[in-house]
Amino acid sequence: MTVSWWRHGIRAGVLASAVAIAVGCGAQPPVAVKAITAARRAVSHKTIPEVPVRVVFSRERAADGSVITIARFTGSATYVLHDGSQDPGALVGHVKAGPKITGAARGRLVAAFNGGFKLSSLAGGYEQEGHVAKPIRAGLASLVIDTSGEARVGVWGSGVPVAGERVYSVRQNLWPLVSGGKPTKESALWWRWGGTIGHAEYVARSALGENRAGELIYAASMSTTPADLAWALAHAGALVAMELDINPEWVQLDAATHPGGPLRAKIGGQDRPANQYLTGWTRDFITVQAPPRLFTSQVRDHVRGQLRQVAQDQARRRERVRGGRVLRAGDRDHPAAGCGRGAQPVRRILDRHARRCLNPKPLGRRQVDVGCGLAPGDLLARDNGGERRA
Repeated sequence: MTVSWWRHGIRAGVLASAVAIAVGCGAQPPVAVKAITAARRAVSHKTIPEVPVRVVFSRERAADGSVITIARFTGSATYVLHDGSQDPGALVGHVKAGPKITGAARGRLVAAFNGGFKLSSLAGGYEQEGHVAKPIRAGLASLVIDTSGEARVGVWGSGVPVAGERVYSVRQNLWPLVSGGKPTKESALWWRWGGTIGHAEYVARSALGENRAGELIYAASMSTTPADLAWALAHAGALVAMELDINPEWVQLDAATHPGGPLRAKIGGQDRPANQYLTGWTRDFITVQAPPRLFTSQVRDHVRGQLRQVAQDQARRRERVRGGRVLRAGDRDHPAAGCGRGAQPVRRILDRHARRCLNPKPLGRRQVDVGCGLAPGDLLARDNGGERRA
């Protein structure tokens, strides 16, 4: 479902203005600033999303006690393979998705996680945006991303790529960890799954699978085995899975509650900070994004949630006790009294101040000067001296 930029802009503007009105004549609280910022981002996109992108988290405990974090990416997610500053580095040539997440990609970012082994380990091929750094090899587990951003996991030459698929990027790493919904026999041979620090069996490991619905599932732990990862992914519904990078320096998953939101490290004991992929990283990684056409709805939902919170807070603040009498927004001696009877119809206020809320300018102590001292639940349209609910 799509709508025009104008229609969505007005909708976002109304939301932003309602936040400002909830603030009233006082200083603007941080929650309103955040909501208005989100609304301002929303008007730069032209369509309203149909299926929100979410990250569903769970934890699996293996028989040996290993705790594995599971992240399932739902909705109309798109995926981007990013080049690392050192690996693949110059081998892949000039590509758009580099060592850090910037620009519009940051605004649509939902999650980011590590790629595979260094290319010098000969664990498989690497292709990004049509540039081949290492030849793609048949029979190896592969993450395949097409030109639309859709991704799938499978064995190259036996399931992927599908007929007619316009391949954009490919990341290979060893052989399958899960096949046919079950752990492979090789998953029990931990020494076959990469060199570890101190040649230890229990180290930080990560993997990526795909379930029957076509959703990708990421699994990781700071201390586990390939067999545990395979079991956890199969238990989470993966039909096929591949191992990604290992050892504590490289295993990383960061996610936000909504597109463009602050990232949080999601693996227990994770070494790398949550903003590592924003500041730049040496190795390849994958981002999960809401497409432009889906981005605005999630921002809208986030803003509405902020509005509800602001309305509740303002409802409590509007009732003040002075001399044993409860003061309400309409009273002459209430702090917001200067915004009362002479107020314009709220609908016109919303329309007039929509653009100002989306592009606020410093106005002394009042960041957004929309006036009226009314919470969203008390918006009144005043016509010819009368009052009616907006």
